[in-house]
Amino acid sequence: MCITVKGNNTPAGTIGIRSVFDPHTCELNFAVAKEYQNRGIMTEALSSVRWYLLAEAHFTTNTDFTKLTAYIDKANYAAIRVLSKNRFECVEHSTTKNTPDHIMYQTTPTYQEFLDIEF
Repeated sequence: MCITVKGNNTPAGTIGIRSVFDPHTCELNFAVAKEYQNRGIMTEALSSVRWYLLAEAHFTTNTDFTKLTAYIDKANYAAIRVLSKNRFECVEHSTTKNTPDHIMYQTTPTYQEFLDIEF
């Protein structure tokens, strides 16, 4: 999905979403154009996507995601900051041959988020 700048709809970045082997887990990846970094655009966009996937999607698309994950290069401090602001926590360091320098982050819905869902 394309992330745009409020007000003028200029493309600023992307968020990719894919289901993984577990039907309750969704993997995210994201990128923001250099000229739009450090403006909070991705933090806000990821917050909306997180809320949608963990709370709203169950009622609109009949999916039941209870966990979101993201693999981030351990040197990408800006991406780690975006994830931290969106309640993602580091859960493991990747040791696979394909991604030796990546860290896995994940988040689950909070109790308050479940209370906020309107039925």
